[in-house]
Amino acid sequence: MGLAVVATFIASVEHAMVALSERLPESGPLLERLKAVDGTHFLWAAVHVAGALVALPLGYLIVGFAYPSRGLGSQSGANAAASVQATAHVLGVAAVASACFGGVDAASFVVAAVFAVLCWVALVAVCALHRTVTTYRDHDEVSGGNLAAALSSAGLHLGVALVVAASASGSFEGWDRALPGFLKSVAWVVALYPFRQWIVARVVLGMTPADLDARIAKDRDVWCGGVEGLGYLFAALAVTASW
Repeated sequence: MGLAVVATFIASVEHAMVALSERLPESGPLLERLKAVDGTHFLWAAVHVAGALVALPLGYLIVGFAYPSRGLGSQSGANAAASVQATAHVLGVAAVASACFGGVDAASFVVAAVFAVLCWVALVAVCALHRTVTTYRDHDEVSGGNLAAALSSAGLHLGVALVVAASASGSFEGWDRALPGFLKSVAWVVALYPFRQWIVARVVLGMTPADLDARIAKDRDVWCGGVEGLGYLFAALAVTASW
């Protein structure tokens, strides 16, 4: 969690500095240009950074509460699978907090908060949907120490987080454009399922989706779980890179 806090702090400060730089006069000594900026912008920049730092543990609590298996962090010492899953949850909400916050006014803070909530909802909903399309329940497998299931589930969580966080970043051009854009990103996330069924299972691993489920749940094949998890990550990076 400590590294996630540092990364979130740095990212939100960087975003705030970029937003502040857009309000500086174009010429003149730097100190004079800074003095020309409305002081409330500096205040709201600090509020955004604080909001990102609050959103990190809050998002982790929400995602953790929605995850059927509670107390992943407390299991981490004796259960490597729980440690992998908990780490993925932390990194996922860190990506969301880092992407959403970093403005310099009240309006952008409201937008950031709304999109943080939307990203959390998407994370929870898509990962819950994943449990309905596999023959095993990832939370039961993770609690039982199945590292293969944890790698698969962690990759999915991070992939979803990267896509929704990317959709929440950038300039805000009004709700009429922002919300459809976010829904479009969720549609891309849902497309990870057929990607898993056909590309990962059949093309990369040369097996049926049912066989992949069996290899992960029954055989606890770390290779198969890792390939599936990495597949989600690569697909998410490919999607966001094309935006």
